[in-house]
Amino acid sequence: MRLAIVGLGLVGTSVGLALKSLTQEIEIVGHDPEPSRLKRAKELGAIDKSHWNLPRSCEGADIILLDLPLDELEKTLRPLAEVVSEETLIIDTIPVKRPVLEIAQRSLGGRGRFVGGHVVSPRLLGGAEPSAELLQGAVFFLVATEEAPAQAIDMATTLAQAVGATPYYIGPEEHDGLVAAMRQLPWLVAMAVVRSLQVQPGWQDRSRIVGGEFAALGAILAEEEGGLEALWANVDNLRHWLKTCIQELQHLEGLLSQGEKAALEEVLAQTGEACREWLSPKDERPVGESVRSVWRSMFLGNWDRR
Repeated sequence: MRLAIVGLGLVGTSVGLALKSLTQEIEIVGHDPEPSRLKRAKELGAIDKSHWNLPRSCEGADIILLDLPLDELEKTLRPLAEVVSEETLIIDTIPVKRPVLEIAQRSLGGRGRFVGGHVVSPRLLGGAEPSAELLQGAVFFLVATEEAPAQAIDMATTLAQAVGATPYYIGPEEHDGLVAAMRQLPWLVAMAVVRSLQVQPGWQDRSRIVGGEFAALGAILAEEEGGLEALWANVDNLRHWLKTCIQELQHLEGLLSQGEKAALEEVLAQTGEACREWLSPKDERPVGESVRSVWRSMFLGNWDRR
């Protein structure tokens, strides 16, 4: 069996490492125009080999995993349409799914079996390094069109579970609404906080008391998943949540101006509890040897039964 990973970023490289920890029977070919990423993936053992030519790196692959930003998707899929078979599973990791499915439909021309993917975990933010365990307990969203073959969804499910993630099936509209609320809104809010501190006089003085709170904002802003292209593609959903956030800020300003200390303490308690609940580990049990054997046989066996 052959897997091609196009884009050896944090998720792509970690997928390669996770699968290699399960079995060496999977041949993994990597492609990335960035030499440093390619070198890192080879040194870590995430890929068996690489090829500078994109179509050649994916030729004969049973699965093609795309770890790319949105603005690189179409120019990547078009040349792949010439080399993939009708049975090849193609799955991406871009954080918005409506535009991804549209691009895949017009770029592949019916070639291959495309399933949209998106991996979400608190571990993927802020200087994380690729590892076989990084995706343990992550949520692996799977988004497909109504025309997608059931077998393609089954294999995408097996891939998600093989790397230690939990597959979650969802429609593109609902998925992108969740992304706007839980990923893109915090990114914009962090931007607004830094801007508010930057544009006022005294920036140099304020820089002397940079602490962990500001470092957390920097980690959010440094997050490159999707970037501005993904944000613009999801602007309708994002505007709704941004308006809601502005209303909450106005509410907090009102509590402060009116001296409502007890009310503010209640808001803090409620929001703190919500954050603790959302950030609590869901299911990060390591993959035991028996489970590894099951997934090894399923992962390889399902492809043998194509």
